[in-house]
Amino acid sequence: MVIKYGTVDVSGAGRTLDVSQTADEIDVTAYGSTDKEFIVGKVERSASMEVLDNSTDTLIRLALKPGTSNSMAWFPIGTASGNPKFTVGTAVVLENSISYPYDDAVTMSVNVRLSGAVTEGTAP
Repeated sequence: MVIKYGTVDVSGAGRTLDVSQTADEIDVTAYGSTDKEFIVGKVERSASMEVLDNSTDTLIRLALKPGTSNSMAWFPIGTASGNPKFTVGTAVVLENSISYPYDDAVTMSVNVRLSGAVTEGTAP
């Protein structure tokens, strides 16, 4: 798995990536209908990731601070030519929580709003 937030490669520190896509439903039931009727509305997309935090390297932490906006791409099986690639033009970091456990690695949980369509292609 390779994840890039703008030009920053997050994959070396990444642990998980979850992408959620949800379509709105619009109730178009009219008077006299015996059953409810719906059409599909807009699609909302978001992502969450867990990233290891190496406190001596601030590049990833600064790139993923709340309010930052960048493009985002992920390659589920790596960047070799022809492998699947997913991209979104605008990804805004909404939340970044850092956990400092007593006996485990320090991790960041990052929530991102994906704005616009997710495009599926292949790695060059």
